[in-house]
Amino acid sequence: MEAILLPDAETASRRNAGPETLYTLAGEECMETPAGKFLRRPGSAPIIVPANAPHKLTITGTVERRSLTPILHESP
Repeated sequence: MEAILLPDAETASRRNAGPETLYTLAGEECMETPAGKFLRRPGSAPIIVPANAPHKLTITGTVERRSLTPILHESP
């Protein structure tokens, strides 16, 4: 998934059936999970959210945030 969000945007708390990895390409974001808050900018290590973990994303920077986000799902 490719995502573009504006500053101050935030998602509802959600869960994915598989792990989610966020690669920040532009801007700044903060991912909140039970394990803590993770702030990322371009060039930072990706954010990895385990399967079924509740998480919420907030765009914390002052410019448009772009990311690439693979979410893995089990296939039959």
